[in-house]
This record gives sequence, C-alpha cells and structure tokens, in this order.
Amino acid sequence: MADDLFDPKDDEGGGGDVDSGDVDSGDIEFNDSEAEVFDVTEIDFDDEDTDVETFYAQVEDEKQKAKASCNASSVEANKNSSILWVVAAGSGLSGALATVAVAAGLGAATQSYMGAMAQECANDPARPDTNVVSKFRRLPIRPLREGFKEYAPHYAVAATSLQVAAVLAAFRASVERFDGARAALKAGEDGARQHVFLQASAVTYNAQVAGLQFAWLTTAITNLRRRLGPLESEAAKISEMTATEVADAVESAGQLALGAFDPQRTPQALRHVEVQVQGFATAIREGAVTPTSLAASVLEDRIAATAIDNTGTSLQSLASAFIHAGDPHA
Repeated sequence: MADDLFDPKDDEGGGGDVDSGDVDSGDIEFNDSEAEVFDVTEIDFDDEDTDVETFYAQVEDEKQKAKASCNASSVEANKNSSILWVVAAGSGLSGALATVAVAAGLGAATQSYMGAMAQECANDPARPDTNVVSKFRRLPIRPLREGFKEYAPHYAVAATSLQVAAVLAAFRASVERFDGARAALKAGEDGARQHVFLQASAVTYNAQVAGLQFAWLTTAITNLRRRLGPLESEAAKISEMTATEVADAVESAGQLALGAFDPQRTPQALRHVEVQVQGFATAIREGAVTPTSLAASVLEDRIAATAIDNTGTSLQSLASAFIHAGDPHA
C-alpha cells in the first residue's frame, strides 16, 4: 500500500549523539570557553598574528562564488522538484503506481526544500548572535520498508536532499554570523575577534560537510535519472488533467510522503517539507503553474545535478580558502 511505504519503528540518518527529542536545530551556545565544538584540527584561527581584514579579503572571493553556485543549485533543484511532481501526479494514488507517486512526491518536496535553503544561502545578511554556532547534524528520516526497496532511487534523492537542506541551513547561519562578527570587531566590541574565528571554524566545518552531502546528492539524482528514463507517458497524462486534479494529486501524494518524518523528532523539517507541498499545489490551483507547462517541462528537461555538483565543489573550495587564509606558507 502507498500509505505503508515507510517504517515508523526506525529512523535512518540520525547519527551523532542525538538520541531523542527535537533534532532539527543545529545551534550550539558558545560560552567563551576553549571547548572544542568542531573537528577541524588543521585550523588554528586563534593565531594573534592573523589580521582579520586580510583573512576576510582572502576568503571573500570564494564566499561569493559559493553563494552564486547555491543560487544555481536552487534553480536546478526547483526544476527537479517540478519534474518529480509530474511523476507523482501522473502516477496516481490507486493501482500499481500508487507507491511511485508517494516516493516521487517525497523526492519532489525535499528537492524543493533543498532549493529554498540554497536560495537563502545566496541571500545571507550579517546577524548579531555571534556567540552561537550552527553545526550540521544529520536529520532522521524513516527508512523504506523491506518490501519497497525498488523505490530506493527515489528515496535516496529525498533522504540526501533533506541532509543537504539541513547542512545549508547551518552553513548559511555560520556565514551570516561570520560577517556579523567581523562587523562587531570593526565596531570595537569586546570578544568580537574570538567570535570571528569561531564562526570561521563553523563556516569551514559546515562547508566541508556540505561538499560531501552534495556529492552524495549528485550520485542519487544521477541514479534516479537513469531509473526514470523518458517521461512521455507522464507528460501526456498530466496534459489531460485539470489544474484541480493535478493539485489534488500533488497534495495527496505529498501528505502520504510526510509519513517519512517523525513529527516529534523533526518537527521543523516536517513543517518545511509540508510547506513545499502546499506551496506547489497552491501555485497550480492559482494558475501560476499549469498542467500544460508541467507537461512541457518534463519533455524539455530531465532531472539533473550539474549545478548541484558544482555547488559541492565550490563549497569544498570555500572550506579550503578558510583553512589557508592568513597562512603565509599557503
């Protein structure tokens, strides 16, 4: 059954030292002690000989490249999301293809969520809470039941999209706080220098992890692209449906896809993904997206990971820039 796709007794992707409770938040309060919060042992940002403005200038170019790359990934992820919604709505929620609809709906919603987080990374104003750090932690997602492993390619895109969204949220907050700490230092605020390098460590850590997560997402999308193949039949079916029928199908598949989340452990992720489902359905009902345009989109494009792959590379380059900035031997 389509509503029995996920196993509620087990969560995959929790990782780390989180055993219970809400694990959406990656924020850690920093009490100005020397406690280690990042496993980035090759970085020594506390060197008093390091000039902050020189350091900032050396990483700014890579930071801007990463932001531009995140914007491109947002566009690509949203295109992927639309294509997967066509698969979901075109499959229907009755008969043999019902499970495909739910699996594709989960992939569509999480790709849209990831795209939203990528867009936020491209628009990151400075923020003042520089004594708090954001550190990526994997978010739990319920695994597929044993009898549904044939939908693993769809599920892999969803699960990795969720982790990319989470790490982008941590990365974005770190960049915003890094800029905020620099502004505080220029304003002569006490403790600002320490917070500049604290946030630099956070940016580096989250960028390194993001690079890995993007690489896994690229692989997952490539595998699903091969699995889906051409989507002419799905396009034909969508083109014959009314806007109300498509919106209803999106909402139905999306609601069943939310079964992949534990509302007690990941309420924020659940809420974000639900917003993506409702947002796309509303866009169809209001005419901003039409069945005809959706059908045309899957005939013109296939799901892709070119920009997504480039963003992973860009974030790794940014992490490297932070590691070597201020090092006269670099």
